[in-house]
Formats: sequence, C-alpha cells, structure tokens
Amino acid sequence: TSAVPEGTEVLLVVAPQANQMKQVVSVSKEVGMGCLMILVNPRLSEVEFESQGQEDFLNDEFESVFHLQPNPVPTWNGGLLYKSYPDDWTLAIPRKIGPPRVMATSKAKWSQDEMEAVLKGEADKDDDPAGDIFGGVGDSITNAFGFLKGK
Repeated sequence: TSAVPEGTEVLLVVAPQANQMKQVVSVSKEVGMGCLMILVNPRLSEVEFESQGQEDFLNDEFESVFHLQPNPVPTWNGGLLYKSYPDDWTLAIPRKIGPPRVMATSKAKWSQDEMEAVLKGEADKDDDPAGDIFGGVGDSITNAFGFLKGK
C-alpha cells in the first residue's frame, strides 16, 4: 500500500533529509506522471546519496525551478549560485557596491570543481556593469515601494 492517497494530484515534500531520499525516489516512481511532486528546500547539493543511481534519478527527474545558494564553493569566500526557471544557472561574486558580478552562466549545473575553476579564472577580470543576475528586480521593488519613504 502507498503512503500517498489515491488521486493525489500534488505532493509537497518539505526539506527531505538524506535518510528520506530513498522514500522520495520510491514514491516518485510509484506516482509517476499522475502526480506533481514538489521538493521544497531539498538541499540536494548537501545530501550524501546512498548510491550514484539515486543521485542521478533525482537530478534527472526533478527540475530545479529556484535555487539561491550563498558561498557555493567552500574554498572561495563568498559568491552565489542562482537559478530561476526557465533561465540558466548563474555563478556570481559580490561587488563592493551594486549587484553581484556574473562570472558565468550555464544550462546545466556545475560541479564543485567546475565552479572553483570559473571563480579562479575570472576573479581578476574587470567588473561587468551588465551583470545584474536579478535583472533589475531590486530596482523595481525599490521603485514600487518608494511611497513608504515618501517618494
């Protein structure tokens, strides 16, 4: 018998831990395409998977729709990894003033080694003023709520 009631159309799995990933995979295979399964805050980059097959299944079957990870490379001080569906993955570093500087974008998520190589190779280049990963969203929000400051 299933832990998921028959006829369930949407299943939210909130912050699954490493020891729950086997059950996530099992339920996903069981419900198939008949149920939308959403993992909220799964922190897959921090999970020690039980097998390569388990990791591959989760990475292949689930699409990351929003990801914001500060300091994604432990050997690097700062930076962030960002994705907002359907856009590409973005690796950026902070500036002294202004939005983060985009170091690279990719359709696929980088490995730790790949991110480290990008950061090491790009760290000394000039700032790119067009590298606002948030597409001006911060300015839009500031403008929209300017009335709070009496503007």
